[in-house]
Amino acid sequence: MSRELFSAVSGAQAAWSQLDVVSHNLANVSTNGYRARKMTFQLAQDANNRGVLGQAYTEPGESPLDLANGSLEKTDDPLNIAIQGKGFFEVQTADGRRLLTRSGDFQLDPQGMVVTSQGHQLMSSAGPVQLLQGEQLIVRDNGVLAAQGADGSVSDRGFLQIMDGEVTPLGTTLYEAKGEMTDVVQAGLTLEPGEAPPVQLRQGHLERSNVDPLGAMVELIEASRYFEACQKLMKASDEADQRLIRTGRT
Repeated sequence: MSRELFSAVSGAQAAWSQLDVVSHNLANVSTNGYRARKMTFQLAQDANNRGVLGQAYTEPGESPLDLANGSLEKTDDPLNIAIQGKGFFEVQTADGRRLLTRSGDFQLDPQGMVVTSQGHQLMSSAGPVQLLQGEQLIVRDNGVLAAQGADGSVSDRGFLQIMDGEVTPLGTTLYEAKGEMTDVVQAGLTLEPGEAPPVQLRQGHLERSNVDPLGAMVELIEASRYFEACQKLMKASDEADQRLIRTGRT
């Protein structure tokens, strides 16, 4: 295999991976709390074992999350909560598994539990967040929770579990912790005077996707053109090899 063909094949594979990542980002422009993924490239990890051809071989690297805040949409729904800053909501599945999300469009189930659209329970320092009949959830900017009864009385409910650290995507808006996580709400409750809080909660708002549609479209076009260029290079390399073969036969 010629050097240029080796480069073209690896380049086309990398461009295809980039097309897949960017297309997924664009498909989730309207998904609440969606974190865009970035595309990186690297020299093949075993390039030194590939000889001269290995020096021209590239492959996709990790696809880290873009952790920038998404824009806010005001809804005035007390069960809509937006994170501004670090961290993810901690939620619990029906089998007790702890997962993470930035999507704050919560709702009440028949038992009064505050849950995601998939039915995962929102977690607080006191356990799953639950409201009694007639109660309304109150979320302070610092993550402290309270519930206001129909008679106007207010009762403390701990504080939200907003966890920050390395995560692994499990789907569109769900993530799993990769290691030790930090409770950023609890950390914010013990700040020194003048320190900026690591996170702010906005009740009655939703955090939109942080995908930049225009930037993603430009990246999609660039990746498409790069893929086409690699295809042309593969075709030209194959034609050059065929001419060389014919010349050798004559």
